[in-house]
Amino acid sequence: MQVKALETNKNNNNAENPKFDYSPAKYTAWIITLLLPIFIGGTYFVLGNSNSLNPALRETPNELTFDQIISLVQKLETKLKMEPDNTEGWLMLARSYRMLDNHPKAVEAFEKIESEIYKDAELLANYAESLAATNADGLNGKPTQLLEKALQLDSNNAHALFLLGMAEATNNNLSKAIQYWERLLPLTIPGSELYLTIENGIKLMKEELKESSKKLNK
Repeated sequence: MQVKALETNKNNNNAENPKFDYSPAKYTAWIITLLLPIFIGGTYFVLGNSNSLNPALRETPNELTFDQIISLVQKLETKLKMEPDNTEGWLMLARSYRMLDNHPKAVEAFEKIESEIYKDAELLANYAESLAATNADGLNGKPTQLLEKALQLDSNNAHALFLLGMAEATNNNLSKAIQYWERLLPLTIPGSELYLTIENGIKLMKEELKESSKKLNK
């Protein structure tokens, strides 16, 4: 499962300078499991009506089993069938299915609020990634279009830069891939696994271009 999280550089005390870390282990799954009961419970739950406080929904995220999470997601999906205009609910459902690595279901949820997604660079990147996971052509086609739109909204969206670099590298457009990842590198945590991966990827692609140039000039 590919997901995105932002964390502050541990060597930098400036909280306004977030760094990109693309790691499943750092995905905020606990936020999803914390908020799902609230979305399912509705307004009365949010306001704390004791009659609506189901003990099963009061458990902390760490206490929720996988089956309980699945059950909560299914309840949210059922709730949204009766509330098709609940934008935040659909967004929560899409994020939940991404967390569960169920990208086809995530795409279905994103499609319910597609007009809203086009206003947010990170949502576009998430949508593109899930769409690519269900697309025989991977990131080609609509996913790439969504990612390009994301960069129009936010030229420093690290998620979009990462995926576009992958897309160009996959299509052997190494020069463009390098451009995207060179823009991404300053946004990542120096010394992190991702930083070193991107740095090494750039190095390898440059070496490949150099070797290709030598062969053409022979």
